[in-house]
Amino acid sequence: MTDSSVYDVIHFALEKAVELTCSQVGYIGFVNEDESAISMHSWSENAINECDITVHSTEFLVEDIGLWGDSVRKKKAVISNDISHDCFTEDNYPDGHISINSHLGVPILHDGKVVSIVGVGNKEEDYNNSDIRQITLLMEGLWKIIKKRQDESKLKKYAEELARKNNELSSLDILKDEFLSNITHELKTPLISIKGYSDLLSEEHIGPLNDDQKLSVKSIVKGSERLQRLVDSILYLQNIHSGNVEYNSDVIFIKDFVEKVLYDISLIIGTNINAIQTDIPDSLPLLSGNTDYLEQVFFHIIDNAQKFSSDSDEIKITVLHEGENMHAVIEDHGIGISEEQLPHIFKRFYQADGSRERKYGGNGIGLHLCKSIVEAHGGSMWAESELGVGTKIHVKLPFSGKC
Repeated sequence: MTDSSVYDVIHFALEKAVELTCSQVGYIGFVNEDESAISMHSWSENAINECDITVHSTEFLVEDIGLWGDSVRKKKAVISNDISHDCFTEDNYPDGHISINSHLGVPILHDGKVVSIVGVGNKEEDYNNSDIRQITLLMEGLWKIIKKRQDESKLKKYAEELARKNNELSSLDILKDEFLSNITHELKTPLISIKGYSDLLSEEHIGPLNDDQKLSVKSIVKGSERLQRLVDSILYLQNIHSGNVEYNSDVIFIKDFVEKVLYDISLIIGTNINAIQTDIPDSLPLLSGNTDYLEQVFFHIIDNAQKFSSDSDEIKITVLHEGENMHAVIEDHGIGISEEQLPHIFKRFYQADGSRERKYGGNGIGLHLCKSIVEAHGGSMWAESELGVGTKIHVKLPFSGKC
């Protein structure tokens, strides 16, 4: 019966309960969560044929019914072989109800609670423990099927809900991608003018500047450089998800490469590169990769280390030769990342502090981009961190194999 409908299985089990116990009538009811009410689900064929009740009620309060509720209240099977001497008399019957002479009620328990009751009645001989055992085995099998169907139904609803939410998230991702694509192109046009004219002002091609004006223009140049990097990052993100990224392969001497990144950082954000320690052997083999994209990776990691550290905190860059790979470690002693947040830092748009009042700026795409670039070069990237102690970002890239 496992492939049949729940209704058919219940009806089959009820008729078998009547047959196995040599009863004439029977019923199955389901009990609510707090065991205060019984909902009558099915009556056996004989009971339906012989009853002549004009108004059918299917809900009964356990405290208001006699023998029917006994097995729920006591949480055990209850036998009444002579109804006339028990609590359930003919005065309790609705008009037209079939007369009951004897009755056996068996509760079905799940996790210590009564979930269903089965009753049979009007057996010519006395009900006994054998009848209880047969009904209990039969109904426990029935409950397993019902529970399985309930679990399958819940799982199906959960899967449908999950699919619906995934579709919503996909739609939101598409909208977000479209928005980012549009906004970056809109930003790029005025940014070219801002950056161009600020450079001309800074270099005094338009006219001489006093000291205060130079400082102001320098701030504009730094701001435009930061905005340029943000726009480039978003455009690269769009290209990743559209599959339009093309990497030109350059030969990279690692020590010079890192020194150039540090110099760029000093120009753009004013970091004192002398405060950043480096340990990079001269004898390292060459890398093969896209210089522009890999510069973005190291720029962002070092910028993050500086952003989340105080001026007195040490930042160290160590590059190791590990077999066929370069292993770079960028270490800071800043605020660190909690154990709960650490697994999520490489996700797109993730920010450890996403509130409007957050202390540190950022857009949540930097580390995601870095990891994407490194993996596209056949490498790997991961992080170690402890809150209040600091962070280590690891980057592994394969050597080019050229001397």
